[in-house]
Amino acid sequence: MVLGLEETKYKTTPWSALPLTATTINHNTVRLIKLWEQGSAGGMVIYPQAAGTVQDKVQGREYYAQGVKINMEFTFPFDRLDTVVKMWYVPVTTGIPDPEYNEFFRNTLGNVMMDPRNMNNYPRAKYLGTIRPRTRQTIFGTLLNGNGILGGRDVTEMKTFYIPFNKNFKLRSNVNSDSMIDYNDVSNLAEKAFIVMTAYNEQGAAITDTVVTNMEGVLTFSFKDP
Repeated sequence: MVLGLEETKYKTTPWSALPLTATTINHNTVRLIKLWEQGSAGGMVIYPQAAGTVQDKVQGREYYAQGVKINMEFTFPFDRLDTVVKMWYVPVTTGIPDPEYNEFFRNTLGNVMMDPRNMNNYPRAKYLGTIRPRTRQTIFGTLLNGNGILGGRDVTEMKTFYIPFNKNFKLRSNVNSDSMIDYNDVSNLAEKAFIVMTAYNEQGAAITDTVVTNMEGVLTFSFKDP
């Protein structure tokens, strides 16, 4: 039971500041976004990194973590508007490999829409949702500049995801002084975590085809001082 909690605080982090990020996805591939990695420089950037009473800082050696909200923007090219993007939150424990294609899926057909998940490696993976363009066709005209290239308008979609924690995060430290707490080491949190993204286009795209041409995002971690 958590008693006497203060008001909710928020720490906001841009997509570009994550330990491993990306802005595009190719057809029938896995794209990894690293949310955090304990003990590494800059690896815990989405969480509080210092003591204090202001919004993005904490007081004491533990705090109540509510969750992370991810606001995202995806741009789909005009000739790839039947693309489907799927996303998972994947915490990874010590000794388990990063969730690349052959680790996250049981590679049977080499198809991200068909191959089953590898439940043994990542039993705590959580499916976040699917993104696809609501507009299915924006091609217009016949030729541009006489070179045989069709014109069109790319489509941008917005989506919000939420990863709940709802537990106390305990900061590990070998010293007694709160000023010496290691904010990159949370004893009851997975060693690292990823967003796993897949993209699939239904119109015979090649694995070299970029079906999401831009991704932007903002992550907001909400928490309370005990």
